[in-house]
Amino acid sequence: MFTSSKMSMSTASQPKFMTTTMKEKTAERNGARRIIINPKKKSPPKDELVLPGGHEFPYTAGSFYVGEWQGDKKSGFGTQTWTSGDKYEGEWSDGKQQGKGSFWKKENGRLRKRYAGDWVGGQRTGLGVLVYKNGDKYEGEWARNERHGSGNMSYAAGQDGYADGGHYEGGWVANKRAGLGIFRLANGDRYEGHWLNDDKEGPGRYFYKSTRKVYEGEWVAGVPRCGAFRDATPAELKEPEPAPGAEHAEAFKLPALSLLQPEAVLSKRVAEIRQLRASKAAETADPDQVVRSFNDDELAVLRHVFTIEDKQSSGLVPATAVGYMLERCRMPIDEVSIERLLLELEADDDTRITFAEFVDMAALLLSA
Repeated sequence: MFTSSKMSMSTASQPKFMTTTMKEKTAERNGARRIIINPKKKSPPKDELVLPGGHEFPYTAGSFYVGEWQGDKKSGFGTQTWTSGDKYEGEWSDGKQQGKGSFWKKENGRLRKRYAGDWVGGQRTGLGVLVYKNGDKYEGEWARNERHGSGNMSYAAGQDGYADGGHYEGGWVANKRAGLGIFRLANGDRYEGHWLNDDKEGPGRYFYKSTRKVYEGEWVAGVPRCGAFRDATPAELKEPEPAPGAEHAEAFKLPALSLLQPEAVLSKRVAEIRQLRASKAAETADPDQVVRSFNDDELAVLRHVFTIEDKQSSGLVPATAVGYMLERCRMPIDEVSIERLLLELEADDDTRITFAEFVDMAALLLSA
């Protein structure tokens, strides 16, 4: 009776008939395993392994994976080594790198760690550090294998057009410097300002360490288009204040400007450059994201009203007068929008703006 019962239980646990789905389920890889996949033919054969009859074994092991599986897919922690010798070690999900992990590249017979950080769906996404083959190093945010967000880039000497190297800290979009950023050169020079498509674009300041001067103005495609030079303060140069009466032996003297009302002329030119940039951007941008741009006639009207309000001919007017000035230009804006913009800019009754800033504010208000 005991033997019969045992046989009965064994038979019940192993059904004689299994569907295809049942067979696939029992064959699934789950848990910790070591799997060798993608074997490849030897070319040419090098090892001494031979088959019975004297024939050499025609295959060598391909890539292999050591780690956890779930539902026949890599999931959990594991190490993948490819036939090229490259290696990934870290977290997996649904058969792809997901979570924290590191990637090594095999070069000249040695493994070199290239990337360590976050992965999503098999791509670098999140925070991570990448060391390039030429010695450059990026540390920051990623999206779909591209530098995207905020990050720091250190350039190796002699690479990327920088003979002595350099360091960038700021915004990135689709693998290019964009937004606000600071670039420091090895010789002590420094640029602080806006970037677009990997070039200096928009308002920015360039500090010259050797001459102790600052160029402040508008940049277009990496080239300064209009601006002004001035002496840099010790705070801007990141150095202590000089002793009273002390002068730097290498101070570089610039000739005095002879242009009448240079601030007004400069501000007018900056406004024109920014409007030209806005017009070009509008040609390819999403219509819902376009910022208002002005033609030459509209700029002339804005300039006329600004000049009337600038009673002291200082090149500055109160920020709180923007609404009244736009109304005189027959571009009425509701008071709520104006108050909201002034609040965002932290502008009060004492805040003064240039013509270029007035045009920028008008463009923002008319685009809202």
